[in-house]
Amino acid sequence: MEIIFGIYFIIFFIQTIALADVSFLDASYVKVEPEIFYFNYWEVNDNHDLFMKEYGLMKGVSLSYHYNSNFLFKVEGKFAYGNISYDGSTSDGHPVKLNNVFDYTFEIRELIGKQFSLNSEIFISPFLGLGYRNLNDELGKASYLGYKRESNYLYLPIIIQTSINLKKDIIMYNEFEYDLFFLGIQNSYLSDVNPVYSNVRNIQNQGFGLTDHLSFSVPLFNSIISTKLFIRYWHVEKSSLAYLKKSGENIG
Repeated sequence: MEIIFGIYFIIFFIQTIALADVSFLDASYVKVEPEIFYFNYWEVNDNHDLFMKEYGLMKGVSLSYHYNSNFLFKVEGKFAYGNISYDGSTSDGHPVKLNNVFDYTFEIRELIGKQFSLNSEIFISPFLGLGYRNLNDELGKASYLGYKRESNYLYLPIIIQTSINLKKDIIMYNEFEYDLFFLGIQNSYLSDVNPVYSNVRNIQNQGFGLTDHLSFSVPLFNSIISTKLFIRYWHVEKSSLAYLKKSGENIG
């Protein structure tokens, strides 16, 4: 965590960057961005010992619509998928290691912001919005011991976008984001293991997210070509408890 926060603050304060005042960004436009990233997810028990982890490469695409006027408005959508590895255990402590577990995630959100100029080349744009994130883990299809798990996050993104127009309309961006966690719903489809078991829903209400983007954009004819380096991090606290039922009776 100290390393992650250190990277965020170095990028945010040393590399001051944001949306430049160039003609091809004056009106509305659509942006399509392919993404590839390393996914690392883990859970710990009450003693903060590692309980299970999943990791692997995810591939996807990000699609966004931008409208620039007196206010800035953005609608963003993301989708990614991958075959990842699972290291965990059964409820009785028997180790389980699996490969090629199919995971997919999608996210949609709306943002509104305002652009402020520091000078003719540098701008700062704060954004506020509402986002929804969904992550599905198809562990039930990888093992008869597994079951599908679905994670739902509702959150409030708070973004500071800063940038500079370098030369020949080459733009360097930095976008720092803090996600205020509002509500989480975890669905565990234990009926995949045995139909006599009930599915379980747990509620989460504490956590946060952090994201930082560093990118460069270059105009080419009527399009914009860009490259982006990013890191995304979520930390969610322990959920509320829920009963597991077997044939209608509470068993845990």
